[in-house]
Amino acid sequence: MSKSTGIVVGKSENKVKIALPSLCDYGSDDEDEVEEQPKLKNLNPPKLDTKPRSSLLSMLPPPKSSTNMFIKKTTTTTNTQPLFFREDLYHKAKKLKQDEEPVMKSGGKLGSYLEYQDEDPEPFPQECEAINEVESRKSEQKEEEVDEETAPEAKPSAPVAFDQEALVKLCGSQAKRKGVDSIELLDVGVGDIVGNNRSELVKQITSDYRPPSNKDYFSSSSRKTHHVTYLAKVAIELNTDQHVKYESPLGSRYASKEMLELFSSFKRIRTWRLLWLYLAKAQKSLGLTITDEQIDQMEQNLDNIDFAYAQQEERLIRHDVMAHVHTFAKCCPQAGPIIHLGATSCYVTDNADLIIVKQGFQYLLAKLASSISSLSSFCLKHKDLPCLGYTHLQPAQLTTVGKRASLWLQDLCFDFESIESAMNRLRFRGVKGTTGTQASFMELFSNDHQKVKSLDQLVTQMAGFQNCLMLSGQTYTRKMDIDILGVLSSFGATVHKICTDIRLLASFKELEEPFEKQQVGSSAMPYKRNPMRSERACSLARHLMMLVNDALATYSVQWMERTLDDSAIRRISLSEAFLCADACVIILENVFQGMVVYPKVIEARIGQELPFMATENVLMEMVKSGGADRQECHERIRVLSQEAAKNVKQEGLKNNLIELIKSDDYFRPIHGKIDGMMDARKFIGRADVQVEEFVNQVVGPILLKYKHVDFNQSQLLI
Repeated sequence: MSKSTGIVVGKSENKVKIALPSLCDYGSDDEDEVEEQPKLKNLNPPKLDTKPRSSLLSMLPPPKSSTNMFIKKTTTTTNTQPLFFREDLYHKAKKLKQDEEPVMKSGGKLGSYLEYQDEDPEPFPQECEAINEVESRKSEQKEEEVDEETAPEAKPSAPVAFDQEALVKLCGSQAKRKGVDSIELLDVGVGDIVGNNRSELVKQITSDYRPPSNKDYFSSSSRKTHHVTYLAKVAIELNTDQHVKYESPLGSRYASKEMLELFSSFKRIRTWRLLWLYLAKAQKSLGLTITDEQIDQMEQNLDNIDFAYAQQEERLIRHDVMAHVHTFAKCCPQAGPIIHLGATSCYVTDNADLIIVKQGFQYLLAKLASSISSLSSFCLKHKDLPCLGYTHLQPAQLTTVGKRASLWLQDLCFDFESIESAMNRLRFRGVKGTTGTQASFMELFSNDHQKVKSLDQLVTQMAGFQNCLMLSGQTYTRKMDIDILGVLSSFGATVHKICTDIRLLASFKELEEPFEKQQVGSSAMPYKRNPMRSERACSLARHLMMLVNDALATYSVQWMERTLDDSAIRRISLSEAFLCADACVIILENVFQGMVVYPKVIEARIGQELPFMATENVLMEMVKSGGADRQECHERIRVLSQEAAKNVKQEGLKNNLIELIKSDDYFRPIHGKIDGMMDARKFIGRADVQVEEFVNQVVGPILLKYKHVDFNQSQLLI
């Protein structure tokens, strides 16, 4: 007896494969032999009062070979996780009318969670030819069937063989409407796609994907072909759904996988469940009647989150925390009575935010340390390479490439220290009750102050914090959010300054960010080498810099113990700040690891300005060695400098000030020393030594904290 495995949609690397499972075997026609589909671990569909109905999949004829068939979309996708869909996870059903006949008696799990509608799906003109082809081949096969009386051996009757070429045509008509380039069938097992992935995204098919329920239609000769078409449509809809709904570019293009997972709904709700578990454990240790079985059941179901059920609950009661209390209790029936005991919503929401923020800081600090390491290596390499310094964006005294980059390095070290300090300043909200008085816990522990204090301390330690706030209203003070977003916004300003400098230097052709072999700088101008990394970082940094204003405004309007107008904006600002900072540091690291310096260009630009900068040394040497009058020497140099400037600006010639000085007999006493004065390295002061001292004294201790971390080559996500 075979089992139907549902629709499996798999995504891996740049290929997307869509399974139309159970096309190979639809089981027995005997309703008594219906078997249950294999359950997915930790995934329990809601128990609904529905009358069994045979599966849509059971109406499809089998393929010619006993393999599962897949559709592969050849357009590329990026940064997508593997996902699967199970027919038995449809979260809603319409109760069948008592007088409605079953559509078909067949093996396989019933499609009990799929809601039906009375009209056919939208027809596609391109299907006609393929449908006719399938029907024609079915007729040909019937003519070739061996008569049962002459058959050498009795065999189970099988539906008409399924035509793969026809499916390609059917699916192709759907694919073109969705912008899919092409599709093909693959002989791949379901396990090859699902594999050992435990945290796959369970995709729910909404009421938009419904087959017809018209009885006449189900008795028509083309129903099987239609359902093949329908399933192809469903699969393509599932696969292209991301392209017809808005998704934040921070998630789809810029932020890292680990940061996205950290701020995911799964991580958030799982942390809520951990906090309920911590509370129950602490209450049990302090004497409340909570059993080991209740604790065990909670521990075993931390990952068993039925988001569809929770969403239904929240739509009904309009309270997200209570919706998840009910959802957790549903899979932990024994623990249900003690989940959230004595707590208020902010016990889980605020404490979970603090746990996630702390881990977010840890991720950022590690990546920032990697960026600091890469930039410090760049600084040391170019510590004594002279270049023009700029004030007011006008040429000033010389500095070095490494010294200028060390200014960026110093600012990043400030950011590292600020973020680390903000992380260490975090205080857990703890167990405080509805308005911060802990009154509910005083009631639970019969006014035992010490036990209530111990409860607060125990939960704080379980959550990984050393200290909790001594005082709170209903929430932790939103002043803490100003601190959190303040250091991230400050980091955004640093990113913007650094990347702006790089963009300006790129325009001078002195320095460039990495530019890949196949990279295109402009769609119109093939020669362009635009600094797209730095431009992207500046764009993201501007958004990051502004997010602290959300925290400032929110804190200022928190009336008394709390108002709920902090909730929605914090869901956006906190997560986006970390995702944005994460995206920025990824870009910085990538740029620092691949920055290119052009010494010859730098030397040529110095040559245009150094003669003017050397005039002060010429003046000093004339007074010291030639006994010249300082004021007269100054005037002669001024006149010659104006003449050289005219040649440069009006005639487009090179700076010939040194030649003019050498040709003036007034400066004869130092003619032999002038060339020596033009060594650019004599104009950099202590720049090279300053770089060494800073790296050793400031950068070294930071990197020492991450001495066991392997800083890998950073790659942009897109």
